[in-house]
Amino acid sequence: MMMLALLPAVFAQPAVPATPEIPATPEIPATPEIPATPEVPVTPVVPRLPTLGAFDQHVRVEAPLNDLFAMAQDVETLAPIRDNAFVMAEGLFVSQPVGGDLFAMGKHITIDTPISGDVYAMGAVVEVTVHGSIGGDLNVGAGEVRLYGPVSGNVNAGAGQMALGSAVGGDVRLETERLELGERGSVAGSFTYTSPEPTPGLEAIVGGAVEHTVQLPDAVDATESPAAEPSFVWSMAWWAGMTGWGYLTKLLVGSLLLLLGGRAAAGVGRELADRPGASLGLGFVAACVLPVASTLALVTIVPFPLGILGWTAFFVLLYVAQLFAAQAVGDAILKRARPEAVGSPYVSLAVGLVPLVLLVAVPWVGSLAWVLATLAGLGALGLRLRDRA
Repeated sequence: MMMLALLPAVFAQPAVPATPEIPATPEIPATPEIPATPEVPVTPVVPRLPTLGAFDQHVRVEAPLNDLFAMAQDVETLAPIRDNAFVMAEGLFVSQPVGGDLFAMGKHITIDTPISGDVYAMGAVVEVTVHGSIGGDLNVGAGEVRLYGPVSGNVNAGAGQMALGSAVGGDVRLETERLELGERGSVAGSFTYTSPEPTPGLEAIVGGAVEHTVQLPDAVDATESPAAEPSFVWSMAWWAGMTGWGYLTKLLVGSLLLLLGGRAAAGVGRELADRPGASLGLGFVAACVLPVASTLALVTIVPFPLGILGWTAFFVLLYVAQLFAAQAVGDAILKRARPEAVGSPYVSLAVGLVPLVLLVAVPWVGSLAWVLATLAGLGALGLRLRDRA
C-alpha cells in the first residue's frame, strides 16, 4: 500500500524553471545626416578683350579694348580701355576711362576722362580737362600744359607755359617760361620750379616747401673774343687720327670675323669679287626689304621680337658688309700687284681697307662710297647664303 502511495511522486514530472526574460536590446541612435556640401559658386569668366593695333588716318575706338596701339592723324577713344594705351597722333581725344597707363605723343592731346595709372605725354598742347583725372603721376613735356583735372601723384613737367587749376596730391617739379595759377590750383607736397620770374601767390596753395630757380636767358658776352679757328695742321692731324682709328677698328673686327667664320666668311669677299653686279643688285633689294619687314613685324605686335631681331641684324650687317667689300677690293688690288698674296683673306682685308677708309672720310664722296660698299657686301653675303642653302 505504501508503494502504491509513492508511485505518483515517482512518476511526477519535475517542474521546469521558467526561462529568464532577455533584456531588450537598446536602440542604436540614428546616424545624423551629413549636411550637404554647399555648391562652390562658379567664378564668372571675364571675357578677354581684344588688343587693337591701328595705323590709319582716322582711328575711332568704339568697342572696349584690353590695350590700344595706335598711330594716326587723329585718334578718339569712345569706349573704355582696360589696360594701357600707346598713341601717336596729331590730335588725341581720350573721352573714356583708361585702366592702366597712357603713353601719348602728338600735337594736341586732350584727356577728358579718368586715367587710373600714369600719364606720359609729349606734344604741342597737353590738356587735362575738369572731367579728366590722373590716378598716378603726370610726366609731360609740351609747349603748353593746361591742368584742370586732379592728379593723385606727382607732376613732372617741362613746358613753355603752364596753367595749374586743379589739385595735385604729390610733388611738382616744373621748368617753364610762365606759370599761371587757377582758382582751384593746389599742391599737397613740395613745389620745385625753374622760371625767369617767381610766381606770386604760389606759397599760399602749396602744402610743402617752395623752391624757385631763376632761369637766365641765353646771352653772349660781347667782351669775349671769338674762339680762334683751328689751324690747318691741327685739322689735318685730327682727320688723320680719326681715319687711322677707323682703319684699326675695322681691321680688328674684320680679322676677328675671318678668324671665327673661317672659309665661309672669307668666301663672301671672293663672291663679291667674282659677281660684283649681282651682289650690288641683291644688296639693294635686301636693304629695302629687311627694314620694311622688320617694321611690319613691330607694328603687328604678335611677331614683335622678330621685328627687334630684324632691325638689330640690319644694323650689324651695315657694318659687317663694308668689311666684305674691303676684302674684295683688296683681292682686286693684290691680283695686279702681288698675285701670290691673294690667297690670304687677312692680307686682302688689310689692303682693301686703306682706299675704303680714305674714301669714306672724304666729304660727299665718302657717303656714296660707303653706300656702294655696304650694298655690295650685303648682296655678296646674301648670294653666299643662298648658294650654301
